[in-house]
Amino acid sequence: MRNPTTPVTDALYEYILAHTVREDHLLDALLRETRNLPNAHWAATPEQVAFLTMLVRLTQARRILEIGTFTGYAPLAMALAQPDDGTIVTCDIAAGWSEMGLHYWRDAKVERQIERRIGRSHDIVRQLLAEGHMGTFDLIYLDADKAEYGNFIAAAEALLVPGGLLVADDVFWNGRVVDDGDPDPKTAGVREFNARIFEDLRFDLAMVPIANGMTLARKK
Repeated sequence: MRNPTTPVTDALYEYILAHTVREDHLLDALLRETRNLPNAHWAATPEQVAFLTMLVRLTQARRILEIGTFTGYAPLAMALAQPDDGTIVTCDIAAGWSEMGLHYWRDAKVERQIERRIGRSHDIVRQLLAEGHMGTFDLIYLDADKAEYGNFIAAAEALLVPGGLLVADDVFWNGRVVDDGDPDPKTAGVREFNARIFEDLRFDLAMVPIANGMTLARKK
């Protein structure tokens, strides 16, 4: 028997924000600045960031890898939720967007925790493996090029500690994943990721209907 998720109307969404998000003033300021960008929809939403910070606190994630920095909103939130000895490696193809977050990281006194790397995500992942970081990350947050999503699964399994958590954003891809007639490479990439992670028995799995869909995959 189908038990559908409650549709999130505008009014219900505002209720969620009002009863979930206790946002730090620096996080709020960075989000407001991010929203002035033409590609602001790339940023994580406040309820996603609340969920991410809860996961960081629950897992006590000391080592985090973020694939897709954008303006640095999510790494700021995760750094604030980490233990005092926590570190985050965050990577993005372009330096310009993430520079927006630098002074917010500094003002929040978490700049020393965050290592920013610029370049293609797959190249940076290969660098991390070559540098000996295999099996060292407690949590990986994936929010990069959707056409390449499926190709990150093997790297995530290699980089995560046993029991480590992969969090993948945008797994609904605006509902396009269920449109078999959609030929877009990004849609195909998200579909491929969803199918491959489901079939990969090295992970425990849950898909949650937050924002544009998030998958939690725990390395066994």
